[in-house]
Amino acid sequence: MADSKKQIRVEQIRSVQAKLQRVVIGTRDCSHIVDDTSKEKIEACIDLINSSSTNLEQTVENLNEYLNNVATAFENADKALASQIKGVTTKTMKTVRADAAKAKKKAKAAKDKKVKASTSYSKLPDSKKSKK
Repeated sequence: MADSKKQIRVEQIRSVQAKLQRVVIGTRDCSHIVDDTSKEKIEACIDLINSSSTNLEQTVENLNEYLNNVATAFENADKALASQIKGVTTKTMKTVRADAAKAKKKAKAAKDKKVKASTSYSKLPDSKKSKK
């Protein structure tokens, strides 16, 4: 049987800090490189590279913030769960099971007693009629 236990390492999640060095092409003027009709297209491409890297940088920062929030949520859930089960031992669980079994047995006995009482006759049937 495979181990179904999952280990979540909060510090490992927090340590994931995706990094991106934004590519910024300082100048979009490329007239010193080309002197034809491709100049406008190259400059438009430089603008796209600059805006895309800015958008991607913001996305990476949001990813880091999200992962930190996930780590915090796991940590809080773990603390809440730990406080709920504090002091519970296998001995406690055995006692809880035994108490539940006793309560179930007691409820069944009460039900059986009720059923037995409801089938008793308040007046016995006439014995003369039953002989015929």
